[in-house]
Amino acid sequence: ADLAPFVKTVSIKFDAAADGTMGVKELWRQVVGPKIRAKYPKLVVDLKLTEGLEDPTTTVVFSDDTSIVLDAKDKSVDELYTEIQDYASVLDRKQNIPDYEVPALP
Repeated sequence: ADLAPFVKTVSIKFDAAADGTMGVKELWRQVVGPKIRAKYPKLVVDLKLTEGLEDPTTTVVFSDDTSIVLDAKDKSVDELYTEIQDYASVLDRKQNIPDYEVPALP
């Protein structure tokens, strides 16, 4: 499933100078890149640069208004996409399978 149609907002928070932020930086670079922006102009991307001891996080709000907060420290961009894709796949099934019940998030 293509995850962007199921994602309304991506909020990314990280300290640019901190270790363990390469994956979240790449995620940010990709979601604000011209390919994603052209295909999904309504996708809202929010970036907050922090200083100090806060770990990087990514908050995703889906089309059904469910939100998840991902701990992004030391995760690759692929790991972050996989975590987002897990719930986007649920929404894809809900859209395509009559009477599909969305399981509760952990």
